[in-house]
Amino acid sequence: MPTFSEFIKAGDSYAYSSSMFDWIPQNNEVVSWKPLYRSLFDELVWMRKEQVTDPSRPISRLIITTPKHMKTSKRKPALQQRSPQLRFVVFRVLARIIGSINRVRDEAQSMERHMLYYRDYTEGNQQSLKSKNAADISEKGLEHAQSGNAAPKLVKNFRTLRSLNPNNSTDPNFETLYSESIWADNLRKISLREERPYIEISAEELAALSFVLGIPIALADNSGSVDLESFGAFGISLRSHRSLDGVHHLHFGYRQRDISQRPSKGSGYSTIFAKNLACGSLPFSQDKNVIHTILVDETAVKSLKRGLNTINATATALTPQTELLSRLPSLAASRFYRVSRPNNHPISLALISFPAAVATLPFAGGLTAMASLHLISAIRFTASGGLVLGKLLQRLEDLIHKVHRHAPSLELFGEYLLDGNRRHWIKTAGYLDYLPSVYDTDIPTGVARVGRYVTLLERIVALAPDAGIDPVADVSQACRLEVERAYDAAVSNYAKNARDSVQMNESIFKDIGEEMADILKKPIPFDVKTCARIARLIIVAWTYQVGIVTWTEDEKREALKQRSEAGVYCPIPIDSMPAISLVS
Repeated sequence: MPTFSEFIKAGDSYAYSSSMFDWIPQNNEVVSWKPLYRSLFDELVWMRKEQVTDPSRPISRLIITTPKHMKTSKRKPALQQRSPQLRFVVFRVLARIIGSINRVRDEAQSMERHMLYYRDYTEGNQQSLKSKNAADISEKGLEHAQSGNAAPKLVKNFRTLRSLNPNNSTDPNFETLYSESIWADNLRKISLREERPYIEISAEELAALSFVLGIPIALADNSGSVDLESFGAFGISLRSHRSLDGVHHLHFGYRQRDISQRPSKGSGYSTIFAKNLACGSLPFSQDKNVIHTILVDETAVKSLKRGLNTINATATALTPQTELLSRLPSLAASRFYRVSRPNNHPISLALISFPAAVATLPFAGGLTAMASLHLISAIRFTASGGLVLGKLLQRLEDLIHKVHRHAPSLELFGEYLLDGNRRHWIKTAGYLDYLPSVYDTDIPTGVARVGRYVTLLERIVALAPDAGIDPVADVSQACRLEVERAYDAAVSNYAKNARDSVQMNESIFKDIGEEMADILKKPIPFDVKTCARIARLIIVAWTYQVGIVTWTEDEKREALKQRSEAGVYCPIPIDSMPAISLVS
């Protein structure tokens, strides 16, 4: 099978977002890695939908080649490769995976979350949507001025970062840098133990998966100890057990989630951002072999508050976080930068700033499950304009409900806002003046809320009446201006030590919640400028929902002042993890 490293590298190429994990159904698979790989293969089929007549064939052919790469466990002499019975068991497992891929084309008709991004789906189903709900006004504002055709229901805010090389052309729809054909040279042999197929996973792969899946890992360290189970985002858990022979065994679980934690139909976050943000770095550009990323520590936060926001110096002093990031599976190497005063550095001359990097977060899959304490602080300062939170989270819930009522038949926010679940979501509705708790937010709840924010943004951008041929690019550019203005206001407020009011967009708001309340007064659809304001406020809201990663005891103490233990993660040092574990 493809290694977990290749699994993660496929995400680095934007072949899938974290929403892929969000839609893995509850199950009790004995072979726990199978649902992860099945979802990956399904996602690759969608990525290549318009390029291959029968997209399942190359992937199926790849998997069929894996039996000849299989080995038996050296720890169990009885489990020999020549055993027909055991070979049949493994073949049956792989055959089921192949069968699921061959059925993808039939299942695609019901996979609405993918089709929401396609124009042909919108045109072909327009009448059925109208007949489903005659009062549904979802078709209003769906046609851009430049086209007589119906627009997609959502636009994908999930794009690769721009290259620093001006000679590289940037395709608005981006072209993947990854080809699954390289798997042929990067397959990992399957081990058989106790009649089950296992895949090996290294410490580096496991650390990367913890950030990608939002799972705070706890590993059993005593022979024969009771299983330790870590619960993460997307309803996925990881159970760890060390057997009597000293081997670490891992098993993924896929549990049923509370209504408030179930998925929306929009995009998720990128594996690149998941790894970088957890390690305290903010990516701002991506070339074929290099990811350019800003190292943000306590010193950087202080510099930003003094108005030093230019990215212009390559970071030479490595930290434990950057060393870890460099060891994690990645499609490209990381090059680290710092913020300081403008100088003659090429990056500085390109006028790339920290606020500009922050503004890309909602449009490049940057709203992750976890981020480092100091990076969260820096992003919050930059995007908030120096204003306190107020009732921003509450008003965002109001806006989500407003957009849902605009097109209820689309069910964009999943089961959370279905009428049948009214008793579950009424508590989080603004009608009751309820403010979602920040302190008590755990990682799964935070990821689900941010998923609704991303779906909200993809919907309103799709509806923007004044957007051009590329609505995402228009709103992204406007968001950059929004964040830059907010940063200037925050620096001014910090210098004056006057945070109680600030002028933003020619209006005075005492907190960020009031700014969102002002937006709520406007009718749908929103123009590009309003969409950009909402995107900036979503960035701020994310900083109050994201899981906090700490790397020192001092950071952990500070994080626990802001969040309960369920929202804070202190990673296990990678050298303290088993070099190799077996995933059943």
